[in-house]
Amino acid sequence: MIVEERDVFARASEAWHQGRHEAATQLLRTLLETQPRHVAALNTLAMIALNRGDGQSAIPYLQRAAAAEPGSAPIRVNLFQAFD
Repeated sequence: MIVEERDVFARASEAWHQGRHEAATQLLRTLLETQPRHVAALNTLAMIALNRGDGQSAIPYLQRAAAAEPGSAPIRVNLFQAFD
């Protein structure tokens, strides 16, 4: 199962970097169904929202990521940017 989850995240990352944000979003949401505290997936969903200029949609993802990994400075920086 862990290998499959890595594969889903890898495909989502590839889709995001190719500009296929909707496909990436769908894959990441699927991953979060089984791994709701997957920090990289939460952060990537937030980055997709921030890149659209939608900080309000990014905030819940970043709050969940910060709760899952409270010591993560990059998550805190992204959260600050989402509120800005």
